Amino acid sequence: AFILSLALRFAWERSFRGLTGAERRWAKVQRLAGWAGILPPDDRTPAEAARFLEDYVAEPVALGALARAFTVARYGHAQDEPAEAARALDEDYRRVSRPLWRLPAGRVFRLGRTPRPRRTLPPFLPGGNAPAGLRR
Repeated sequence: AFILSLALRFAWERSFRGLTGAERRWAKVQRLAGWAGILPPDDRTPAEAARFLEDYVAEPVALGALARAFTVARYGHAQDEPAEAARALDEDYRRVSRPLWRLPAGRVFRLGRTPRPRRTLPPFLPGGNAPAGLRR
């Protein structure tokens, strides 16, 4: 069991080689979300994807930090992360990944059904009309 877990860990980490720290963290979040059946649509920015995932992972601050770090690393021509920032982002990744690892396991026991969001929709507008696309 120990050797199998080491082999699985090695295979997991190897699939993300060649990526910077921020890109690696965000790619892992995206892969776990895909396994859980809650992957945001491809046309969303990282910040929009993070807001989408907040409904399933109750860590909005950590998701936002990971999305911002990915955006800066990918599009901002940033240098290497300072060690302190990398440690903080690693901790954010751990807080986000714990519930994301649980979702695929729960999906197996629910026979493939995707989980429901944790939070409810915002209250409807005055006058009883729901915004476009929302149901009562």
